[in-house]
Amino acid sequence: EGRQSFSRWRGVLRLPWYNPAGWQGCKISRGKWLVLKNHAGLLLLVCLTTLPARPDTLTERLARQVFELANQERRRLGVAECAWEEHLAQAARVHSQDMCVHDFFDHASPLPGKASVEDRVRAAGGPARGNAENIYWSSGLDVRRVPQSTVKEWLESPGHRENLVDPRFQAMGLGVYCKGQEVWVTQVLSE
Repeated sequence: EGRQSFSRWRGVLRLPWYNPAGWQGCKISRGKWLVLKNHAGLLLLVCLTTLPARPDTLTERLARQVFELANQERRRLGVAECAWEEHLAQAARVHSQDMCVHDFFDHASPLPGKASVEDRVRAAGGPARGNAENIYWSSGLDVRRVPQSTVKEWLESPGHRENLVDPRFQAMGLGVYCKGQEVWVTQVLSE
């Protein structure tokens, strides 16, 4: 029955039999593991780094809309669609957030270990080869128009267009970060 199962919900490990009052001696070791001990001496070790935070609904919806529009343009131009790749999406989400939080707009990040798209894909657990990246930023635009505006701007820029419709790329991930009226979009493509 449910006592022996667990489920993942919004990036949080939920254990049906977990009783907060029955667990004590919580500690974090090396910043990655949570060790819990209950009254019977049973230990529960939870890895805190295996479940990435789930993006909020708005940003996830915007990312999926840009993904669909990008693939629509690829089809229109006779290029095969890209598959969604979660490692690429994670790298894209992190880069969009970093650009906002650290006040830069560039493919090259000033942050250690995140300088290039390859570094960011590697950090997300994906293959760091054969990658390309497109970025977009808007301020004051109705958020419902962001997906169309993003793809339109990329198609009008020769370098971004080349990445978007390159037939070598078979996988894609998108990450969107919103702060007030500003929106950052990162697209990562891979062979």
